[in-house]
Order: sequence, then structure tokens, then C-alpha cells
Amino acid sequence: MILFPRCGRLIRPSVPYRVAAPQAGQAEHRRAELLQGLEVFTDARAERYWQLMGIINGWPPFQPHVLAFEWMIAALRAHPQSAGPRRP
Repeated sequence: MILFPRCGRLIRPSVPYRVAAPQAGQAEHRRAELLQGLEVFTDARAERYWQLMGIINGWPPFQPHVLAFEWMIAALRAHPQSAGPRRP
């Protein structure tokens, strides 16, 4: 996956503040938690399952999100120091 240099600025507003500016000494732990959570719950097969369930049950279609989450995971890994909002 190709990541552009400015993706760090793009992900900054998307990362919760508690992860971006944790208490002293917890930044790496919080970041690992965020990545693990995204990885665990980002499964294209599960998303496809729910899309098919929607078709079977006549539910309105929803926008797929897996590609966006996969991009977010890759961006967080590629830019480890630029995940959170900058504070003055």
C-alpha cells in the first residue's frame, strides 16, 4: 500500500485524544491498543457477511469501511509520531 507523506496530518484528527496525548509513559501502550483494536475488528469477510445478510433480509445497504480502516492501520504504522493532535 502506498502512503503519501502527508497521511500523518490526515490521521491526526481521527485518533482519539486519549491515545494521542496520554499520560506520561503511556503513549506506546495506548497506540498499540488502538492498532490492535483496529486490526481485530477490521475484517473484510465479516463486512461482506453483513452486506449479504442485508441483501437477504432487505436491509438498506451501507457504505463499506474496511478499506478505510486498513488505510488507517497502515498510516498509523508508517507515521508513529504523528498520530495525535498537536497541542500548543
